[in-house]
Amino acid sequence: MRSVSASKGLPFAARIAAVLTGVVCNTAAQGVIETLAIEGTPAPDGNGHFGRLFSEAFGPPVINAAGQVAFAAFLTNTAAGLADSAGLYLFDGVATRKLARGGDPAPSTQGKFTAFKSHSTTGQRHLTLNDAGQVGALASISGDPLLAGVCGGGLFRFGLGGSTLVIGCGMPDPRNLGGFSDFGEHGLDALGRMAFQARVKVDDFNVPVGVFVGDETGFSTVLLAGDPVPNGGEAFTASLLRGMNPTGDLLIFADDTGDEGGLANESIYVATADGLRSVVANGMRPPDENGVFEEFQVGALNSAGLVAFTATLGQTTGGRADDSGLFLATESALFTVAREGARAPNGGSWINFQQPVLNDRGTLAFLGFAGVTQTVGSGIYVATTNTITLLVPARSPAPDGQGTLSLEQATYPILALNNRGQVLFQAGVSGGPSSARIGVFLADPDGTVRRVVRRGQELEGSTVNKMELTSVGNTVDAGGADLGRQRPLNDTGQVAFWAELADGRDGVFRWSPPAAGPVISGIRFEEEDVVVQTASMTGHAYQLQSRAALAEGEWQDEGDRVAGTDGEIELREVGAPTTAGQRYYRVTVAPAE
Repeated sequence: MRSVSASKGLPFAARIAAVLTGVVCNTAAQGVIETLAIEGTPAPDGNGHFGRLFSEAFGPPVINAAGQVAFAAFLTNTAAGLADSAGLYLFDGVATRKLARGGDPAPSTQGKFTAFKSHSTTGQRHLTLNDAGQVGALASISGDPLLAGVCGGGLFRFGLGGSTLVIGCGMPDPRNLGGFSDFGEHGLDALGRMAFQARVKVDDFNVPVGVFVGDETGFSTVLLAGDPVPNGGEAFTASLLRGMNPTGDLLIFADDTGDEGGLANESIYVATADGLRSVVANGMRPPDENGVFEEFQVGALNSAGLVAFTATLGQTTGGRADDSGLFLATESALFTVAREGARAPNGGSWINFQQPVLNDRGTLAFLGFAGVTQTVGSGIYVATTNTITLLVPARSPAPDGQGTLSLEQATYPILALNNRGQVLFQAGVSGGPSSARIGVFLADPDGTVRRVVRRGQELEGSTVNKMELTSVGNTVDAGGADLGRQRPLNDTGQVAFWAELADGRDGVFRWSPPAAGPVISGIRFEEEDVVVQTASMTGHAYQLQSRAALAEGEWQDEGDRVAGTDGEIELREVGAPTTAGQRYYRVTVAPAE
């Protein structure tokens, strides 16, 4: 007679005379940090070391669904000095690999790469990374006389198989009005197509700004200053690319009043393959008819075409006491999520709302402030078109037990929201060690909060001094836009971040949440094998172990490790012992290799 046991009183098949239990593996409760690159270590191609005198060696990284991480870096002690001191890299899940280096020939040009960034005016090094492992970046080029005096580079798509020039400075715009003279924000979709903002130099006195989309095989103009407003008599005078969803639709803020007032009088549009769709217009009334929309601050767009935005309103009944709000717009309806002066769900009245981010399931997360002291009813909220919930109160205990989270400060943004409903945010911490007063945290949909990284935390033989992430909206003011896979968080809960250590080094890191403690849900015999069932998650690997006594003895691996599937999996001990006595089983879990 064989009997098998595991842990927590779950009944199972009667032929096994025992009590089924699940034993959780020993995984760090706050998650695991992996070092992908750190200052002072050799470059993957052997040319120099990661590092930069008097400045950071790395830019903020981005992550995709597979856990791949892209980042730009500077290097020292290289073969060609400054000429090959910049690089672009991808951690592919196994190792960090070079995508391009300064000094490499730039395809379709006569020059060589010198730098990798995302905006030709600011030089910020924020990148886009799609789920195919392709990286979008604005690259600077030297040695090409055709680019000299224009903007000195172009938008490229990089991959482990090589790089492709998507659009370059001086190349003609789709309407042949002139040549591209400057590139702004860009997005990258799953097929490698880019959306971008750019100036077109028609002549020295006419340099309109527009939004464009396409790839190396061809582009189209989405909107250009001077274009007529759909169903109106005015012309667009300004525009700003605010987001790109996975299906390639674009979120655009555009001035459609014809008054040359810049973006002070903008309206919100979504650009699809069928053309521009007006979401909300300047001067339009909100759902409660109190006031008119005057200015839009930030916005977000998901794959279903849902748009979230914050707005300032004029002509309201309460003047400045009720002149702002947070709204959700479908293709056919507009919903108020929160309105200044209105009652907040958990006490107090709404004062302010910031950092709206959307996921593809229609959930909105935002930082909401309510109450006279901004503590009662303040914190991170999640909402839909008809629900709103306070997920993380402003004064929640820090998850590592050291101090209290402080979410009243507007400078600590929500960074991202994934399709599992997990919210990545930065917060101050009151109490606890004086060297650990700021951190990055991840909140699960049930309100469980985990520490990702915190100042003062031990890392790489030193401690964390400061950290930075690619905010979902930091290239367009204060959050909300997702410019085509420009994010620090993926759907498995992994986070890519940059950190500077107390010893002066900086590096790129990937945090993975603690693997869910597996619970054995079923166990059975198949001939001489024991088959155990357990729930699983993608991105993790599961191992069956056994021993003869519950409280003593070494746990022995049984069978092969099995990759998680986000569903139930089976683990097998082949040829289990047939001797009398009990046998105990557990399942351990670790991040997939």
